[in-house]
Amino acid sequence: MSQVVEDGVKRVIQKDQEIHLRQMYTTLKELDGAGGKGITDASTTINDVLYGDNGAWKGSDE
Repeated sequence: MSQVVEDGVKRVIQKDQEIHLRQMYTTLKELDGAGGKGITDASTTINDVLYGDNGAWKGSDE
């Protein structure tokens, strides 16, 4: 009986994980291209993006 319960719990957990992964991939696909075609590596441009002339945090003290 314990094996039946264990198998059932494993199936429920696996199904929840599949749903979670599907939701994550859906969200990632929605974000595809949001950064614009010119930004290929944000690690090299992050300071300009945040603090440059038109930066998101320009003038922010936080």
